[in-house]
Amino acid sequence: MLAQSVRLGPWIHLESDARLHGLIRDGEWLETRASVAENIEKNGHRIVTLDFTVSSRGRLAMSGRHWAIYEPRQVREKV
Repeated sequence: MLAQSVRLGPWIHLESDARLHGLIRDGEWLETRASVAENIEKNGHRIVTLDFTVSSRGRLAMSGRHWAIYEPRQVREKV
């Protein structure tokens, strides 16, 4: 999801906040969706925030938010 949302090189996971909504049984097909909630620059780093959901057969199983530095300041300074 992250690589499809931003240009990804070296990146740093910052935080994930996940909420579980239900059980997934072994062998069930999963559908994962994500959207960019925010794309900012802070302290020279480019940071993306993704909202995501995981569902199975129309049932929400997990949702949350993920933060990552997708372009660290040190990489940007070399360009």
